[in-house]
Amino acid sequence: LKEATVYTLKFQTSVLAQTVYQVQMSSNYLKIIVNEPGATVSIGKTTNYEKLTRTLSETLFRERLDYGEYFYKVSHPLYTDYTGSVVVGESMKDVVVNMKPSYSYLSVSSNPSGATLFVNGERKGVTPCKVDERYPKGSVNISLQMNDYYALSQSVSVVGDGGTQMVNLTLKPQFATVTLTCKDPKAEIWVDDEKKGVGSWTGRVSTLSQQHLVTVKREGYQSQEVALN
Repeated sequence: LKEATVYTLKFQTSVLAQTVYQVQMSSNYLKIIVNEPGATVSIGKTTNYEKLTRTLSETLFRERLDYGEYFYKVSHPLYTDYTGSVVVGESMKDVVVNMKPSYSYLSVSSNPSGATLFVNGERKGVTPCKVDERYPKGSVNISLQMNDYYALSQSVSVVGDGGTQMVNLTLKPQFATVTLTCKDPKAEIWVDDEKKGVGSWTGRVSTLSQQHLVTVKREGYQSQEVALN
């Protein structure tokens, strides 16, 4: 550089223009309303329902999902599984699921009536008895107990149509009905050392014992005994 000389400086630069694109994943809430509390909802991009599974405490399933098509399954022990697909997008409508019943109520009667009823080992009442409980489609065990009758236990197939299923069972007696008549109308009739009547008697004797002893007594007369088989 020379003294007392004016210099002009020119700068040349390379400008790089950069455009930044911001990608935002769009999403929305999927709402599924079920007609029965306690249902389990499964969601996925395939019918493997791999994204999530949730058991509802009430009747509403709500989840924020990215836009796209999803498959869902709603299941409940007392209903038939409900499946479908939905597209999550900007405009969404609630999915309403009305599950088909797969249970029945039971109304049990017996011949004779008055037997104690057990269903799957739980006491439910005395026949005739309508059980205020829903039983899933399949089989249940019904048991009846009653004095002087053999206990009965039977598997019953539940139809699962949502209605009341009638069940009627017959108990087998543990007794036979006999009529005993003595020629002497004043003679006492005893069966197995238990007084039953005077002159004649009609009643039950247990069939659990193969033989019963019948005794006819009257004061001043010799007693007579006969085996009742």
